[in-house]
Amino acid sequence: AVMELMLMKHELISMIVPVYNVEAYIRRCVDSILEQSYKHIEVILVDDGTPDHSGTICDEYAASDPRVKVIHQKNMGLSEARNSGMREATGEYLCFIDSDDFVHCDYCSGLLRLIQEYDAPMAVCGYEFTTGDSVEWSQESYDVTVRNREEAMYHLINNEHTNYVWLRMCKKELFDGIR
Repeated sequence: AVMELMLMKHELISMIVPVYNVEAYIRRCVDSILEQSYKHIEVILVDDGTPDHSGTICDEYAASDPRVKVIHQKNMGLSEARNSGMREATGEYLCFIDSDDFVHCDYCSGLLRLIQEYDAPMAVCGYEFTTGDSVEWSQESYDVTVRNREEAMYHLINNEHTNYVWLRMCKKELFDGIR
């Protein structure tokens, strides 16, 4: 495991988090990102004109951790918030986390290991839906399936695997010229 992390240590991962009206959840989300076992990350919090105190909470994180950047913008919606985050991202890899979610401490290291091990442009993981402290249901698999571009598009179009953006890590170059 130490050797594995040494191989990955120079790869910067940009974690993009759109923020809107989530003051009850944002701390748990950002704490889970900052507590990653893989430390070479930047966290881009995009305050999308939130009417609550979420933007102020984001600024507190930026003041206390140099890995955190905050973008304040007028409300333009989820997609444009993600686009704003991508414009500021300097990492080789991108992850999009929803601000009412939280991630496992090995989220980054696990996905990056898969990308590197299989020389893939993207890796996808499982997830759990929770309410309070209980797990409602989970889509979790420890099996690795490798798909080429055509197979991945077929499964995506036919909804044969989940399409949530927060399940995946992508090489930033996949988004060159695409928003």
